[in-house]
Amino acid sequence: MIMNNNEWEQRYQQGKTGWDRGDVSPNLHYWIENQQLEACRLSNNWGQSKIN
Repeated sequence: MIMNNNEWEQRYQQGKTGWDRGDVSPNLHYWIENQQLEACRLSNNWGQSKIN
């Protein structure tokens, strides 16, 4: 089923998008709690960013 913009807007306004859990994902929460993530920097210049 393909939805048009009005249908998506209506679902968004009603909070029925299906992709918002309303909370952090369990895996992300686990990684943060167990200090398994390291600080990093993301760039929107894929392939063009330089490390100084």
